[in-house]
Amino acid sequence: MTPFERERPQVLNASRRKRIAAGSGLSVQHLNRMIQQYEQMVTMMKQLRKAGPGQVKRVFGR
Repeated sequence: MTPFERERPQVLNASRRKRIAAGSGLSVQHLNRMIQQYEQMVTMMKQLRKAGPGQVKRVFGR
């Protein structure tokens, strides 16, 4: 993957996903799942950044 694609995985089209999967020895489904998990983590990190310290402690139980 290029640095641009790593920053913006939504720009990956189907043929590019096939080439990336073949080059890394993965299936396209596994690659799609990994990209989806990455996007979920980005969303969660944005939410934690907006939350105050008290809310973060409550989420992690400390």
